[in-house]
Amino acid sequence: PNVTEYVYLSYIDAAASDQVTAIAVDASGNAYVAGWTANPNFPVSGGGALGGAAAGGSDTRSFVAKLDSRGFVVFSVLLGGSASSRALGIALTPQGQIVVSGIATSKGFPSTPGAYSVTDSTDQWFLLELDAGASKVLFSATGIGGSSIRFDAAGNIYMAGSSVGTNYPTTPGAFQTTFTQGHYCF
Repeated sequence: PNVTEYVYLSYIDAAASDQVTAIAVDASGNAYVAGWTANPNFPVSGGGALGGAAAGGSDTRSFVAKLDSRGFVVFSVLLGGSASSRALGIALTPQGQIVVSGIATSKGFPSTPGAYSVTDSTDQWFLLELDAGASKVLFSATGIGGSSIRFDAAGNIYMAGSSVGTNYPTTPGAFQTTFTQGHYCF
């Protein structure tokens, strides 16, 4: 509480090609981290076979890992099948499922039947929900997502982020339904 010492310091992977971009913590003190790796040997343990290894270089894969309250890895899984991607946001549902969002950087990011999806996932958002053990995908959507994810008491998902294109979906009656490109000064 006084920020004078580490509770724990842990490594998931020793590769310099890993990026942790988001963290969520549950009521038991378990930490859920999301990010991406270009390491073909990224350590996968527990959970399910939800994504293939990166080829290295610019080929990246999203990952989710759970660390217990002592910093020990409970599971570490890759996401997105064989599609390149970078996870940017993570949140936990009130029931303990894991919701991850990010950018798919190649074609073929998987989506589940009935979920919102775009034909080509290249440079498009993805949003997926995993069961609490990260052993299966409950839903996966492409073309929608955000880097900041929250839930309300009813379980509705709220997302915020920046658009990676001019075709991000909007709902009728929204404040702004089309993307206007312009020049911005800071």
